[in-house]
Amino acid sequence: MPKKTGKIAGEFRGDTLFASYTFYQGGYEKKTYKNPMAFLKNKEELILGNGKIETTMGASYFIKGEPIDFERVKYKFAKLEDVKI
Repeated sequence: MPKKTGKIAGEFRGDTLFASYTFYQGGYEKKTYKNPMAFLKNKEELILGNGKIETTMGASYFIKGEPIDFERVKYKFAKLEDVKI
């Protein structure tokens, strides 16, 4: 897999952070990609949700009215202070 480099920007709506991840792959900066993301804040943890995504005219977004699953997930993020290395 080529290395992905990018930025994430978003806003909280209630306990959910809706964000957009804009990135490029490898060293080719002329073609960028943009993925929607949703994180549920659960105490001191952010849970990356899974939802149905639709792409129209090159823009990807979560399908309105379709639920985002925060139960069957691959990633949960904790504060760095809470992580033991």
